[in-house]
Amino acid sequence: MVISFFTRYVTHHVLPWCECLHELTDGNFYLVETEAFPQFRIAQGYEDLGSKLDWCINAVTDANGESKALTLSVNSDVVIFGGGSYRYQDLRFENPDRFSIKMKERLYKDGFDEMTDPNVIRKMYKKHGKYLDKNLYYLCIGTYAAYDVHYQGFDEYRLLKWGYFPPTTIHNPEAFVCTKKESYEVLWIGNMERNKMPDVILPVLKSLRANGYPVNLTYIGSGEYLELLKKMVLELNIQEYVTFQLNIPWYSVREKLYKADICLCTSNYAEGWGAVISESMNEGCITVASYASGASCYLIEHGKNGFLYEHDNPAELESILAYIVDHFNEMVQVRKNAYRTLTEEWTGKNAGERLYRTICHLLNGNHLPLYFNGICSMAPLYLNSEQFKKANSGDNNETITTG
Repeated sequence: MVISFFTRYVTHHVLPWCECLHELTDGNFYLVETEAFPQFRIAQGYEDLGSKLDWCINAVTDANGESKALTLSVNSDVVIFGGGSYRYQDLRFENPDRFSIKMKERLYKDGFDEMTDPNVIRKMYKKHGKYLDKNLYYLCIGTYAAYDVHYQGFDEYRLLKWGYFPPTTIHNPEAFVCTKKESYEVLWIGNMERNKMPDVILPVLKSLRANGYPVNLTYIGSGEYLELLKKMVLELNIQEYVTFQLNIPWYSVREKLYKADICLCTSNYAEGWGAVISESMNEGCITVASYASGASCYLIEHGKNGFLYEHDNPAELESILAYIVDHFNEMVQVRKNAYRTLTEEWTGKNAGERLYRTICHLLNGNHLPLYFNGICSMAPLYLNSEQFKKANSGDNNETITTG
């Protein structure tokens, strides 16, 4: 069986499950890059991984790559379409019986108003709706992606849970300790842009310090909000407690997370996944993330392996951070549970194995997903955090009081 994965370019967030599929297919798995590796990613510490793989086809600069890509898009037993692959999708779907999978973050990152915009409706039809009668399933990256795809008319059973899967690092979970400290290190990591809301933590930090909580903040990253953040720090007079560090390689980020106390992901609904959540939990860092981030509700059980708050409620964020500091001696199990979630469940190896078995299951004439929970299970339909919380009101998500 030949499986091909079309993507813009290869990153360490997809490579682990790709390597697993390459092994499971006895080398009959191919990566196809449809765009050149961007310079801004190199500046962020990323590596051009595709150039080092002999089973990765460059359809941009390789003279024979485009021809190989065209052939694979038509003749592969299964094609997985990531970003930048619409040309190849049209070729694939000239035969509606060819089995295909699309890997997508949420389609409507700007909310319901976008869903009812006639121009957006036409655009989404061209990208998704016109394939409704094809033999097509979706790997839905993040909590809210399935709702957006279902809105195009796709049956729920064709929508499967998926995410990004950074390399798994292994630690001794017994080394995770939590004892009262003189100060607590909080990390905020990512591109400093509007949808990630990096500024929301600064007034919260000022309030925490004013109330006697010895919390320090380190930003790691760069972007359009960098100068604004520096200005806010001065205006709030909290420069003694805030440090800025520019982009560093992902493996250095992981080392920082392992040593830190708390990691924040403050994004709004425009955050498709939020890889820092995966990386933070893998390193046993206490993760506090907004419900709006795509990865949050797939990975975090509030109070058990991390904490969740509403992205537009800084008072709730402050309450959670204060709770963590006040109960820091009790956070060991949270760290261990987070680590186990990302090393025993949401791993690239598990993703590759589950996807391969799911593909075999569906090719054998089955229609419903093979798994009942976790990776490749049927993705539930949530428009927003309120729907998620209502559907999970009987779970642990509502049982931890932090105020």
